[in-house]
Amino acid sequence: MRGASTRILRGVVASLAIALFAACGGDDDDGGSGRDPNVETPPLITVVPQATRGVLAVDFAGLLSGPAATEIAKLLDGNGADEALGSPFETIQRYMLDADIATSIESAILADPVDPTDGKLLVAKVVDRVLALDDIFGSSRLDRVEGIRGQEIYADPDSGRMFTLLRDGRLLIGREAGMRAALATLDGNDPGVQAGAIGPDLTSLDTTAPFSFVYGLPALYREIDPPGPGAVSLRRAEAVSGAIWFDAETFAGGVALHSDNAETFVERFNRLVAGIDTPALRVGDTGAIEVDIPATAYDRTPEEIVASRALLKQLTHGMDAVDYTDGVIHGGNVPWLNFDVGGDPNSIFINFEFIDQTAIARFEADELPAGFKLAPIRIFESDEPTYFLVLNVYNSSGGLVEGARAEWSVFVEDPEGGHPRFLVVQAAAASISADSVNLLTDPEPVSHELDDGRIVSYVGVEDPDTDEVSHYFTSSIVWPQQPEDREGFAREFVAANDYIYWGNGVSDRTLYNASVHNRDGVRIPDSDIEIADDSRWARYVAARPKHTYVYLNPLDIVISPWWNLDADYLDVNDDFRGELIAFKNNFYPFTVRGMAEAAVAGDGDVLAAFTAGASAPTAHFNFRIVDPQGLANILDLPNDSELAKVRILEGDVDEDYYLSLRVYQLTGALDGLRAEWGVYTAEAGGRPRVTVLDVLTDDAVVDPVRALLLPDVVEHGSSEDRMMTTLVSDDIAFQVEVDLASSESALPTLDWVETADQVCRLNGVCSKFFYDGMTMETPVLAASSSAVDISRLSTPWDEFIASEPTSVLLRSDAQASAWNPWVNVSP
Repeated sequence: MRGASTRILRGVVASLAIALFAACGGDDDDGGSGRDPNVETPPLITVVPQATRGVLAVDFAGLLSGPAATEIAKLLDGNGADEALGSPFETIQRYMLDADIATSIESAILADPVDPTDGKLLVAKVVDRVLALDDIFGSSRLDRVEGIRGQEIYADPDSGRMFTLLRDGRLLIGREAGMRAALATLDGNDPGVQAGAIGPDLTSLDTTAPFSFVYGLPALYREIDPPGPGAVSLRRAEAVSGAIWFDAETFAGGVALHSDNAETFVERFNRLVAGIDTPALRVGDTGAIEVDIPATAYDRTPEEIVASRALLKQLTHGMDAVDYTDGVIHGGNVPWLNFDVGGDPNSIFINFEFIDQTAIARFEADELPAGFKLAPIRIFESDEPTYFLVLNVYNSSGGLVEGARAEWSVFVEDPEGGHPRFLVVQAAAASISADSVNLLTDPEPVSHELDDGRIVSYVGVEDPDTDEVSHYFTSSIVWPQQPEDREGFAREFVAANDYIYWGNGVSDRTLYNASVHNRDGVRIPDSDIEIADDSRWARYVAARPKHTYVYLNPLDIVISPWWNLDADYLDVNDDFRGELIAFKNNFYPFTVRGMAEAAVAGDGDVLAAFTAGASAPTAHFNFRIVDPQGLANILDLPNDSELAKVRILEGDVDEDYYLSLRVYQLTGALDGLRAEWGVYTAEAGGRPRVTVLDVLTDDAVVDPVRALLLPDVVEHGSSEDRMMTTLVSDDIAFQVEVDLASSESALPTLDWVETADQVCRLNGVCSKFFYDGMTMETPVLAASSSAVDISRLSTPWDEFIASEPTSVLLRSDAQASAWNPWVNVSP
């Protein structure tokens, strides 16, 4: 069992998680969830203030005297296998200060405010024997404080929550702001929740169910932009409601999503998942999207819990990706594709140096688009910058090309920033491929394979008249190498991948991860490579390569082709620019839409792009873990992973264990401010990564643990030389001001950058992330601990960490990113 101090207890609408997570095994109609105008509103709700975003109603008397009593008691104690199911019960139990709910209250409503600074409000009907707060909490647990509106008020000194018992037997628990609003509603001075934004949806609360909820989604309160046209995205859904029934061994029920695109969403989704084991959706009588929860066991294995997130992933991330691709067009959404490189054998680079300055000048004049110049670059850390022509041969899979491919490239100055970038002067592929110079190219005689202890790469030329193939380029490399001569790549060489130009100046935008930037290559001795080069490029370069290397791993890349068709430096006429735009508008939308639709059906990964740090800086607060074993004992880390040491900055002498808080702002596939508390972990012999312990967001967002993260207090920004951050949730309080005047530029280690490649949650769900070279090549601002003024720090992990961060890192530049969400979850 995970330690109670680390539980995330803000999941009031984890009931949504229960529903969507569980609904992956059938279509049993065990309880609908559509709006029923004849359903009675629970009487407890009349004290709930107008500015309430969501309510959860629970009949404890029925649950704790019925067949599910044993399971409900386990959930209240935090002993449930799935946190999504237990979180609402644990939240109520925490608000009740661990009092015996069975002998204290009959029913309860837990209300979430529109403004998270007001805090949740618990309204409960006490049992008949309870005449005073002492009957529930004892005579010494609460302190009497100043009354509000003539009502006696008590407070818990540990949590700061206030308590009052109304004359009619209703118990109110909440922060001061919520308590004042509730009592003003009780007195009739302020309107109740029925007059609020979710008022029309309160009829969805089913008083016949022991557990029901209604929650207003972000689109109910503000304008939300969908990923694409919006026809098949739930971003504009305004509310979610549902009801759950509990039996001795299983629970069942249903969920409704209130969205004005229900018809188109349901039709498209059901068509995409036809033939796989995914529940069909329906449009209910009230026009909501409805899905049933079949009978589902309380206790599931970790693997079953991860698998049970599939429907939620399909409905949200999957359909968002489909909606995005419906809007892919030049001038609209740009296409993004996963592009995998390598594997049996992995990618090779054969790096030739230009003969002399005359060859360089001739190449620039004859082979480069107008206005482009060659750029010197280091490939290995041990290199001196020089002018290279490189041949990259690899096997690939993805939306651009399948199979063997060879690319001859040079490095040029980026016309928009001067950075060294790849420019492909020739490409050949074993399958049909598309590029901005030739549009579609027929398959060519290209191969890249292991053959009797050698990596043999071949490119031929086929005569269009006779179909005869003649030699163009061949290399043969002894493989594997014994012993291996490994070396790391220079950062500027990796960052050259950010924009890959073609012979007319059109570029592809590329994102990647540590599979590209933080892996050694095996250098091949000159004696272990044989080359026969009849290519047109041989006249510019030395006969033997300066060095050759083989990647030791496949490469994970995300690419957006033909990124800059509007650029004024393209070496194309207006007619061909029009052809490029027309081709892009026809070929790539079809390609990416097919991939997104296949991912919803479980074939491939969902892909989405976003930007971090566009309007608020990205900050990392790194707290040293002083008791690693103690923290590990309570975390119950997934997938047999363990805490891992990491060296954060290049100037750091030693590795250490850290609890890291990352606060950042997102736009795109994800939106809003996020604060993630995490530790660095690794599986045995694996690469470092982040395991997130808790997440706070400033608005409701989809989450793999609780389905819907409810808003918490997340305030973060910078002004002149100061950065201010405030976080408040049920179990976290953090307030800090950082003086940036004395901060210094520092380069992060590649291992630390890599930790963000794979981000996992404590329930085992993991996501894969991609970024560009700026993330690992650009220094961060590092503030010393003396520049950090922490006025509040209260977390579930205080006893295991230092009271001040070892370092605070800041990025003020926007960072282009992409991700495959919940990559290990599939229907």
